[in-house]
Amino acid sequence: MLLASRIRVLSGLALAATFGVGACDLSVSNPGPVEDSFLDVAAAHNAVVYGAMRAYNSALGGDGGNLAMCGGVVAREWFPAGQTGSFACTVQEFRNQLLPEGADVFNRAHLARWLAEQGAVRIRAARGDAFKDYPLAAPLLLYVGYANRQLGEHVCSTVIDGGPEEPFTIHFERAENAFTEALAIATAQNNTALRNAALAGRASVRTWRKNWAGAESDAVLVPKDFVYATPFNIVAQTQSNSIAISTTDQVRRNFSQWSTFYAENFDQYKDPRTPYRKFPDTPFRVGLGSLPDLGDGRGALGQVQYWQQRKHIREDGPIELSSGRETMLIRAEARLRAGDLTAAMAIVNEIRTTVGVATKQASNLDEAWTAVKLEKLIEIWLEGRAVGERRRWVGDGGDTVAPGPLPASLRMDDRTGKDRCYPISRQERDTNPNFRPAP
Repeated sequence: MLLASRIRVLSGLALAATFGVGACDLSVSNPGPVEDSFLDVAAAHNAVVYGAMRAYNSALGGDGGNLAMCGGVVAREWFPAGQTGSFACTVQEFRNQLLPEGADVFNRAHLARWLAEQGAVRIRAARGDAFKDYPLAAPLLLYVGYANRQLGEHVCSTVIDGGPEEPFTIHFERAENAFTEALAIATAQNNTALRNAALAGRASVRTWRKNWAGAESDAVLVPKDFVYATPFNIVAQTQSNSIAISTTDQVRRNFSQWSTFYAENFDQYKDPRTPYRKFPDTPFRVGLGSLPDLGDGRGALGQVQYWQQRKHIREDGPIELSSGRETMLIRAEARLRAGDLTAAMAIVNEIRTTVGVATKQASNLDEAWTAVKLEKLIEIWLEGRAVGERRRWVGDGGDTVAPGPLPASLRMDDRTGKDRCYPISRQERDTNPNFRPAP
């Protein structure tokens, strides 16, 4: 596989210094190339784990173009507002024309998966039965799960380590296996936070595998106020939260909440989960140029208003991976799929009461489905999850298509091309012999 061939054995060793987790010693020096076998030494294992986490962060929300930032454009979580040349997305992503030539996120997400999976393989082989006692075993397995979930939610089809093209749903099987092992280890180590993260992660991927009973049984065990997030830092800009960087006050104004459901939600309910501000309160051309033609019949938009998102305002701010409120909404969807409108709306309104916004009413299943969908999108706003959820609701995962229309401002089919997932990258296709034409 292209990705595996480019990985150097020091990727994990050098990454721990910049990840910013726990009590890492930042006063390190690069020793240069070392023997591959050095990664089997117990002293290297923490660095391997932190390196895998760093790679995951890069694919999710760091290092410029990524799935939280550019997936947010695809899913209409925010509006493209010109470019500054960095921490930005392509015009093709603006238009939902997701082409192999622009699918660098496919490579980056697979790098995160490979590092986490191979890290687990190597550390387990080195430690043997003692792997289950290793303090970072459960966190590493969680990132195996989250890295596979991230791929499954975003790619149209996939390739595993140089193999043939496969359905994207294979990633949810791999994710569930990883979350299940993490759950067993966290339970044995009596680590409640990691146990809850494993339950929440497994519940989320079971929805893709049409195991609604299993998803609901996991979800009900997660505390309602639970949050599990991946940390970012400002030691290296490539590990900073790019959502915050791309919408700073003065330097980068690459994305706006103008013309989005999330701004409408904040205007109507003052919902603290989708905060934004008009900065300034007059039309303002964002970035170095006007917005191009997005292929939606409106032509080049030119100047747009800069409405600044206020969820991610710190460059070292975390991004949530799982939460108790997400699992509550998994339960709500499970209830809807069983035809129980009352139970589903009770969960939605429990969340809304908790966050301090007005409750909603639904007189039929269609209205209840719309309410549950919108509540889920609000909860996971700008966390690199909306593309996947919206694909699942239209049947991409093989489950029953979910009824309940979404507002026009959330349409994903109003651009030329109408793609809703990322293809296998051009680099993979050009180097993987499974894609080469027969001689």
